[in-house]
Amino acid sequence: MFTFKTTDGTEHKVFFKHEMELVPANPSKAKSSPHYRPCATVCTIMRGDNIVGHARVVKHVNDNPCYKAARKYSLQGALNVAEIDRASRKNAWAALQMSG
Repeated sequence: MFTFKTTDGTEHKVFFKHEMELVPANPSKAKSSPHYRPCATVCTIMRGDNIVGHARVVKHVNDNPCYKAARKYSLQGALNVAEIDRASRKNAWAALQMSG
């Protein structure tokens, strides 16, 4: 989670959630066991108690999981849905970089 301010001074909170799926054990491998892998990332932008932007990015099965890239793509989608002005979007991207 991180926060950023828009040009009119309101504070927005951004939340990320990584959805996981269960991968069953492979019967053809001796030491295979069930495990979880990331399948999607959800970004939610809130102003107070209201959701102003929400986006879900699904990872392809053959792609390697990269949480940083998934956060970027989901934030991009949520900012587009939220219809936030350009200067405020720059504040959001700077806050994402600062949050790590």
